[in-house]
Amino acid sequence: TRNLKRLESLGLVTVANGPGRAMRPSLTPAGTEKLVLAIPFWQQIHGQMEAAIGAETWQRTRDGLRTIRRVLKSNPA
Repeated sequence: TRNLKRLESLGLVTVANGPGRAMRPSLTPAGTEKLVLAIPFWQQIHGQMEAAIGAETWQRTRDGLRTIRRVLKSNPA
């Protein structure tokens, strides 16, 4: 919530209320522009990380994080 409020104050996202306490963020045109500019940097760092730890370790790490996310979604606390 804190990060969304900051992005909203910068004009990068708008936030609508969802069901219950849920929030539905959406990128503004300015937010989309920033995202498009950031993607090449993200891709570069992603490639550097994969090269540093090896493709196999990188893939296992991503798979593990996906598994954690799936478990958390299916077992809300």
